[in-house]
Amino acid sequence: MNTFVSVPSGIFRQYPDYRQTAETSRQTRWGRGIAALGILVCLVVVSTLAATLAHQLWLRVRDAQQERFLIQADWLVASAIDRAVSTIRENAAYQGETWEIPENELPGGLRGVVRTTVKHDGGKSRSLVLKVKLFLNQKLVVSETRRLTLP
Repeated sequence: MNTFVSVPSGIFRQYPDYRQTAETSRQTRWGRGIAALGILVCLVVVSTLAATLAHQLWLRVRDAQQERFLIQADWLVASAIDRAVSTIRENAAYQGETWEIPENELPGGLRGVVRTTVKHDGGKSRSLVLKVKLFLNQKLVVSETRRLTLP
């Protein structure tokens, strides 16, 4: 069965390039879709690069902070060694001590604990054991132990 669609004859006179206009419109829509897809791909690439840079920056800040904590622990160990050696010179029976360092005395909100222990090895030699722990917001961030042999 053949079906005929009746199209007003004036439409072709009104729009002589009717078929060409429809084809051009289809191509324009296709081109817009391709452009939108290209923009989305560029947006994903730029977002990925930005996220990678932000992550790298965060890692560098965290590493710098950890380095600062380690330097602070080294300073506390050096101070504990100086104090223990001078105390041993004054008092041969010195067995050690513990320092509790509150948050307001160390930079960056750190709280510290330094334990100094002197162990006698039986003869004339003694060993000095130093343990330093630094806490930030109740979380242990550095734990360092040093052992020295004293004459």
